[in-house]
Amino acid sequence: MPGIGVDAVGDVRLLSRLKVNDGKKKTGTNTMADQNNNQTSALRRADRLSTVVLLASALLLIGLAGRVMWIQTHVTRADASSLHSQHDVRVTLMARRASIYTSDSTLIAGSVRVYNMFADPGYIFDPK
Repeated sequence: MPGIGVDAVGDVRLLSRLKVNDGKKKTGTNTMADQNNNQTSALRRADRLSTVVLLASALLLIGLAGRVMWIQTHVTRADASSLHSQHDVRVTLMARRASIYTSDSTLIAGSVRVYNMFADPGYIFDPK
């Protein structure tokens, strides 16, 4: 860790630990050349990684396109009927009658879906 010291003249200086590397004394901070080397190696790693990701994505895309082409050219009769039933569907929808409201939003005529219905013969009037 850096410390503060006073030399013989009385100037205050920041003292740092000295690292010994191959017999050379080196300060604790990186020199400009070391920083440039670290940056270029980081850029090389990022470049290699982006190249690998790009190539993997290209291979997956080519594989997907090949699979689609194979499906388009190799369709059996069973596959064709299955695909046709998935594509074309006929559904009968019952018409729903609209409701009629008054000017003050009171319902005067509407439809109610009923699944079970019972008619009491005592309340049915015969018009004859």
